[in-house]
Amino acid sequence: MRRAIITPTFQPHFKFVKKFLDSAIEYLVDPENVTFFFTVSESDFDKISVILEQYKSKLKIEVIVFERLLERFNLKYSDKKLLFKYGKFSYQTLKKFYTMLYIEYDQMLVLDSESMFIRKVRISNLFDLFFNNPFITICELDYLPKTGWFKQKVMENISLVLSKEAFDNKLEKTEMVKKYDNIWPLENFVWFYDKNILNDMFNDLGDPLSVVDYIYQNAPSENREQGCFEICLYQTYIYKNNKKYNYSIFKTGEILNSSFGNNPKLYDKYEELYYRLWQGEFGILEMVMCLLTENNTRELAESLKKYNFSIIRCDFTNLSNYKYQKEFLDIVKPSILAASQGHIWGVNNNLRTKIWNLLVFNSAFARYIYRDLKNIFRPFKPFFYWLRSFYYIGKHSCLWAYQLATNLNILKK
Repeated sequence: MRRAIITPTFQPHFKFVKKFLDSAIEYLVDPENVTFFFTVSESDFDKISVILEQYKSKLKIEVIVFERLLERFNLKYSDKKLLFKYGKFSYQTLKKFYTMLYIEYDQMLVLDSESMFIRKVRISNLFDLFFNNPFITICELDYLPKTGWFKQKVMENISLVLSKEAFDNKLEKTEMVKKYDNIWPLENFVWFYDKNILNDMFNDLGDPLSVVDYIYQNAPSENREQGCFEICLYQTYIYKNNKKYNYSIFKTGEILNSSFGNNPKLYDKYEELYYRLWQGEFGILEMVMCLLTENNTRELAESLKKYNFSIIRCDFTNLSNYKYQKEFLDIVKPSILAASQGHIWGVNNNLRTKIWNLLVFNSAFARYIYRDLKNIFRPFKPFFYWLRSFYYIGKHSCLWAYQLATNLNILKK
């Protein structure tokens, strides 16, 4: 069984790649059992190669140039033209899908550049844990009082692709099609892919570019920005064909009910905080580590522990949520944190990073202090401009006088 970790990246994220690989060296017990693939644009190839060279003695690493992938699949597009035409979300989707189709690996895990391993783990066990009992996690959007506009548009695009036959023949929307509009599969970052299912999907739907272009050509113009989210397409395809694939379907409503079933007020506060921060965007369970409080941490952790979520999103750690995140991680024990390196876990658990993340970068109070200082000095701005202007007037006057004095002979007859 050949296994790979796929990470599309670009230059602004190269700083995250270093910590990602540092964490892999620190915590992977069996790094020989997985190959890391980084897909980049040709213009970034030399820069990423220099960074990755120092890790190749300890990790199996390959770099794929996206332009070469496009040539391999006979696509007459440049890298930048795809980005400009279809937008960044579809562009990232194409990078991931074509990488997975190109490499000859059976099982793949997609991780973003900001991901980090945070505890000792055998990567073979991580793959086995998922593929022995595969699952997808969905939120039935009727469960929520309000769905974010962006999220709704993403799923409208996915439904459009998966109901392609009905749409092309201008048939009435079936009940099955409505179900795809009404679910959200991006409720965690457990992004494992089975090559056989991936091949089935593209045999049914057409190649990745055809899928992206179908959305571009047929979706309402206001849906073009959202494009195609690869994990939403893949997992919704499994959901549609689950009689064949037999994945477990975990529903966020059931997970949250099992967490807060005896305390509806606690759920109401969780939901209220979710809407206050993100107005119904993202997954209500996806953002769990930003929604922990003194009263809900243990309930959520004990509930999620049952579902083997080995990868969890963690956007930031600050003084307000530090102890709740620590308790949560001690119970759930995920192996990987995704989406951000603005936390203090794993290789970030050092004094320098703690001071920066806890007290400065992720501190609302530090931002307030910065804003307040700007407000304090704002009335003095005109004075500084006035002082600077007089400085330049004096400087330029002296230079002018010096030039005049040293060249008086030019003015003599």
